[in-house]
Amino acid sequence: MSPALAVLILSQVSRATPAGVIAFGACLVLLVGALLLLIRALRGPTVYDRILAVNALGTKTVVLVATIGFVDTGRGSSGFFLDTSIVYALINFIATIAILKYIEYRRLN
Repeated sequence: MSPALAVLILSQVSRATPAGVIAFGACLVLLVGALLLLIRALRGPTVYDRILAVNALGTKTVVLVATIGFVDTGRGSSGFFLDTSIVYALINFIATIAILKYIEYRRLN
């Protein structure tokens, strides 16, 4: 970690609200879970385990973006983050269905 990034994080934590600290902790937990899912996606024994891990990783990303939107409510742009997370959830769902259909039938139509 660079010293400038450490100073930036410490300056933000010193004036953080309790809800912001909890949301930041939730983001850290989500990132650790995403790292574990990424390992499962790379080392999964079957293709279905890998697809499930990638789908769960997409779901964690949706929750992470929504949590960032919760933290950013002070600036008034939380609606953007929530809209983005909803669109990403729809794309994640459709992509997972399309990939599974392609694996099973070797065609998408």
